[in-house]
Amino acid sequence: MEDYISEIKRRGEATLEKFLLLLTEETILSEKRAESLHNIRNKHVHLIDETNKLMDSAVKLKNNEVTMKVEEFIKVKKNLKDYDQLSTSQYLASNSYFIYLFALFDQFILEIAKLSLKNNPTIMQNYKNYCISYFESGQDKNLYKILPYENQLIDYLSNFSSPISVITKILGIDFKKEIYASHYFNFIEMKERRNLIVHRGTFYDQLYFKTIKKYLSKFPQNKLNKFL
Repeated sequence: MEDYISEIKRRGEATLEKFLLLLTEETILSEKRAESLHNIRNKHVHLIDETNKLMDSAVKLKNNEVTMKVEEFIKVKKNLKDYDQLSTSQYLASNSYFIYLFALFDQFILEIAKLSLKNNPTIMQNYKNYCISYFESGQDKNLYKILPYENQLIDYLSNFSSPISVITKILGIDFKKEIYASHYFNFIEMKERRNLIVHRGTFYDQLYFKTIKKYLSKFPQNKLNKFL
């Protein structure tokens, strides 16, 4: 049992180390982007100020036309484009880091689940019972082929649409308890944000809210509304 607990701690530390390495890299890149933005502004600040003054004058004169030298207009246009590209790159990079951080966390949870199954007979029996019920419900008719083989059955955990739902059921974890609830709410939101970014884009949509509501439907409505 001690070796089992030590292995869980070791893998947890390894996952945290990966988290920190990834966050350090993101911080370095963010600082470089901030420096680039600062340099661009310092280089063209007089052009931006002049543009603002011209625009202010145009508004005061109720004139929609702004007169600028061609070379100045080109520089200002390039300056604004540089700002936009740096902002976009930061946004995309932050999304990619978030996706990978969540993948590392998801992977860690699966590793811990499989370790628990291999080292705890009670948990393994609960898992077998779950798999038998899953097979009898007709959701996977081929599952009976591996029911007698524990190692294959453990590997099968990855095939479930939501392994974390399976493992929490066989562990008997009740997320409605106050100690777990806020963590579970945040996990569901992160999971759906990851799905949103990967599959549908970068701005929340109705499916994002609908899926969160589905997962959290067993919680009191006032808690769900507050979270949303």
